[in-house]
Amino acid sequence: AEYSEELVYQDRAVEKANVASREGVQAIGATNMRALQKHKEQLAQGQWPPLHVRHDSVEGFVVEADASIPAMTLICEYTGDVSWANTFELDHSDCLMDLLILDHDKEHSLTISAAKRCNIARFISGVNNTVKELAAKQNVKCVRYEVDGQA
Repeated sequence: AEYSEELVYQDRAVEKANVASREGVQAIGATNMRALQKHKEQLAQGQWPPLHVRHDSVEGFVVEADASIPAMTLICEYTGDVSWANTFELDHSDCLMDLLILDHDKEHSLTISAAKRCNIARFISGVNNTVKELAAKQNVKCVRYEVDGQA
């Protein structure tokens, strides 16, 4: 996969469909917005969160912290290719994330695929459901915010 810190939209129609208010996604607060801006500035300067990816024979690829990370610290944004959710209905990929969920208008829901373009978020998972013993092991929390009108 190609490294990317951005969402890449399939086409302009998909990008225009990303209107967070259509789902009621929580607006990002001022404190979190400053944290997001600082995070992006640090990435641009080559400063990365204290994380590394390693392969585990049971869990697959896992992300581990190289240093203590306080609870509720922003560590990354999920990035990748954005397309209509129905594009991925038969996709069994382990690197999909809902971006915009519209129960009343499913054909305009959006999904991010990290199969071709991604960052470290592809390897971070809150729960490993593939191994029964690990299904209850949550290590991160994922939140979605409205930023500049988009989910």
